[in-house]
Formats: sequence, C-alpha cells, structure tokens
Amino acid sequence: GAFGCSDGSTNVKFTQEVVGCDGSFGSTSNPGISEANVLCSNGWYVCESASALQLRGLDQCSTTQMAPNTFYASMESSNGNFDCVSDEPGNVGVNDLWGCGNQAQHSNSCGPFNYALGQSPWGTWHVSSTVDERWTVHKHGAANGGVLCCKDRVPINLKCENVNNNNNNAGQSGFFWCATTAPFDATASLSFSWKDQGQGHHKGRVY
Repeated sequence: GAFGCSDGSTNVKFTQEVVGCDGSFGSTSNPGISEANVLCSNGWYVCESASALQLRGLDQCSTTQMAPNTFYASMESSNGNFDCVSDEPGNVGVNDLWGCGNQAQHSNSCGPFNYALGQSPWGTWHVSSTVDERWTVHKHGAANGGVLCCKDRVPINLKCENVNNNNNNAGQSGFFWCATTAPFDATASLSFSWKDQGQGHHKGRVY
C-alpha cells in the first residue's frame, strides 16, 4: 500500500497521498470508473472529488512527470456542459470525468483538475454514452494514463481516560488523555467517545 498503485509502482506522484496509476480497467460489459479501483493498491482508491485532492495537499495538477498524451481520471463528474460544480453538493452527476493530465478531450479547470474526458473515445479510453461517462467508461491498455489514486484516511477509534466533564457543563471543553495501539497516519482523522462520572455519553473527533 505504500506505493499507491496495485502493481507496486507509482507512475506519477502528485503528493504523499495522491498518485497517478497507469493501466486498463473495465470492459464493454463491465464499465464504470469504480472498476478502476483495481489500479490502486490496498489502502488506496480512485479519488472521488476535487476536495479529496485538496484535502491531501494537491491544489494544482503538475504535468512535469507525465508522458505525452496522458490523463489520470478521478470520480469527479457533472450534470453536463463541462461544469463540474453543477452537481454539487455530493458530486452526484455522471456526465464527463475530471482529472489531471497534459492532454485529454477538454481543457477545463475544476479545482486542482485541469482536463476533462467526455463525449467520445480518446486513445485507450472508451465510453459508451455521451451523457454518462462516469458509469460507461472503460480503458484498454496502459497508454494514455489511468486514474488518480488517493490514500484512504480510515478513522481510528480512541480510548479516552481521565475525562473532566459531566452533565452539568454540557457544551464546555473537557480535558482527557486518549490512546490507541493501532498504527495510524498522523494525517488521519481520529474519532473518540467516552462516558463521564455523571453517566453522560459523549463523542467527538480530532483532526
């Protein structure tokens, strides 16, 4: 899982938590960008949105490491017209796919993304619909890039002790120690819960 790509490589490293992975995925009978998770190693997955990249330190696509005619797709889509914010909140659209590249069908910005794929096949990229590229895309061959893989941020549950909180000071800060024996990335989101002496139940998250 350290390299990001399922073949043990890192074809293009954008940040410590975002990599570009080359390869084929899906087929005419089994299409869709979610099929491209096979290109990501364990603990990584196809990046779901522009905000996912920004959360992992990528504010702008860098193309200096890419071979010519390369595009790395994400799950970011739209409701059409190459307007990636048209389906927010929730990135619920299926029309077109955004990513990082030095070439694709449309040079359209969307947060850190600089290119979009849609409407017709391009290189080894194939789509079966001009309005539903998200779930009809498939790719045959390692040329022309692949997908952006993001490192998963799995919440870690913590055991908290010495809680200074009770039912009489709800909404105020408490002071406590938290510990876990599980290994975790320092950038991961940590969740915790506790029960104080006043039998109040609490939960929270550390970022």
